[in-house]
Amino acid sequence: MLFNLGLCLIIIIIFLLTRLGNSSKRTKNKIFLVCTFILFFVLIGSREMTIGNDTETYLNLYHRCGDYGWSILSADTRYEPGYLVFNVILNYLHFSPRMFLFTLAFIFSFAIYKFIRDNSNNYLMSVLMFVCFLFFCQSMNIMRQFLALSIVLAFGFDLVKEKKLFKFILIVLLASLFHTTALVALVIYPMYNMKYSRKTVWLIVGGVVVVTALLSQIYPLITSLIGHEANYVDTIGEVKLGSFISMLIFLVMYLFSLFVTRKKDRQKFSFYLYSFLFATAIYGISINMAVLGRASQYCAIFSIIALPNIIEANIKESKLIVESFIIVLFMLYASIITLNKPEWNSAYNYKTCLLSEDGYVCE
Repeated sequence: MLFNLGLCLIIIIIFLLTRLGNSSKRTKNKIFLVCTFILFFVLIGSREMTIGNDTETYLNLYHRCGDYGWSILSADTRYEPGYLVFNVILNYLHFSPRMFLFTLAFIFSFAIYKFIRDNSNNYLMSVLMFVCFLFFCQSMNIMRQFLALSIVLAFGFDLVKEKKLFKFILIVLLASLFHTTALVALVIYPMYNMKYSRKTVWLIVGGVVVVTALLSQIYPLITSLIGHEANYVDTIGEVKLGSFISMLIFLVMYLFSLFVTRKKDRQKFSFYLYSFLFATAIYGISINMAVLGRASQYCAIFSIIALPNIIEANIKESKLIVESFIIVLFMLYASIITLNKPEWNSAYNYKTCLLSEDGYVCE
């Protein structure tokens, strides 16, 4: 809990410090964003090597790729070929396990930095949401999926905005070579180009009901497509609780955004509204199929630009009060999760090798 709150406080201090001087607001914003993501890069790369639920597993795989070389691709493994090739190449470059973590840290930090820089109208709120929504902690936990997500955000979303469907599909297919769930990102293209309408909303709601009702029938199909993820499919109380909480949060964000956005402007923000709605839908279904909760990340990540942009455009009076209130709520959410459910992600109890103690695994 203290780590997330402390990190938020540091981010706010960096923001206030960058307000000093006579530079333009645009320059100050860029300096703030660069400084913040340098901090993220250092924290992710320098973490103690047991931080993150799967970090040790991925480090063991990294050593295996070094031992087997290219033959690892023909071994019986549940890992996608793109991720294995990535590991083998870094081994051939003689990157140590620490350099491996820093390489991933750079990719993650650059991707989210570029995503926020190019799409957000409120850098501070976007960065704080990235931390408070625990995406930052997830980058140390679901490393392989976050690598796929980074590829989609850094190279794919611009293609969506430019309506380059074929190139976007190629980027998604590339990302899927690192984590199969990246195929879910294909929904971003039609979602970005759909006009907002009540009919479409009800079709989405109806689709959730139908999929939920047929879940037992389509269960084998999903597990065959993501067989190497089968250990994520069975749900227990803890996983259901996490999906339920996430579903409620995104539903509230959708309803809030719908409320503050004028009807005549809803087409302008249709993609943001749909991103909330799709994330809500996927989390709702994932209550009974946990793996889909992982897939929701490809829609959920857009919340860090959607909510700030909607508030910036639609709330003129008392905007600072509204933004501050929302950030406090997000901080409260992060604090409750990290305090009461530390077993959900070992990154919640962050440790860094920059200030290592006895018993830390740093090499």
